[in-house]
Amino acid sequence: MYLAISQGESVHDDRERCYPERYFDIEDGNLKDNDEVLALGFGRIKWVGKYMGSSAMHLVIASILPTFESKKAAGDAIETDDKYTELHQVHAEEIVIHGRMC
Repeated sequence: MYLAISQGESVHDDRERCYPERYFDIEDGNLKDNDEVLALGFGRIKWVGKYMGSSAMHLVIASILPTFESKKAAGDAIETDDKYTELHQVHAEEIVIHGRMC
């Protein structure tokens, strides 16, 4: 049942094709604001803590990311073009992320 709902033709044009770009907005390149995550339920049985859970995951990821160092694969400094995402963070392309060794 969940598979049929998540792959309906009203949701995706070509549901059999692997096409990750369908989740991006064509005009600005940002992720689409898709609140229909089936793991959180749908319709009348939608999880009431959906927004709290989403905020908690954002905080967890934001807490973990600073523990990593990000740099180019060749070890060069990262040049940014000061392109901002929806979260107002500088977006640097093609980086390699390694955990810090303490």
